[in-house]
Amino acid sequence: MNNFKRAFEQGIKHADEAAENIAEINEVLDDFIKSIAELSGNKVKISVKDKFESESGNPFTTALAAGIGYFGPKGRHYEALVATNDNVADSPQFELCEWKLSEKGYPVRISYAGQSPSCADKESLTDNLTELISSPRAGKFFKQLIELTS
Repeated sequence: MNNFKRAFEQGIKHADEAAENIAEINEVLDDFIKSIAELSGNKVKISVKDKFESESGNPFTTALAAGIGYFGPKGRHYEALVATNDNVADSPQFELCEWKLSEKGYPVRISYAGQSPSCADKESLTDNLTELISSPRAGKFFKQLIELTS
């Protein structure tokens, strides 16, 4: 019973730590989103979007799956930071990075352009988001969104 009590108490403690971490991560993300909007004259909106990347199967596999009654999409679900210009109808969506929180909030993993830094705290998350938006790739996305006209 004593082991269960310690484990139970530790689970409660970890849940509290996770809630604090997630609140801190959301503060950083909110500041990031507001800063990009302000710096772009409210032309670039950053948001977290659910995404799906499908596996492209060969026609034989697709036919076989249909033959056995499986029609669900194959692939993976993930979250991404996406940039759009909400002032323009049919604005393109540019995926800046994959965005993945761990069960405890930290580490946060942002993956883009062959990089996948792990952010263990507020400072490293801020530093890695700063590095993300200073890349030529992100700059190109921002420039395209800012130059869109309604």
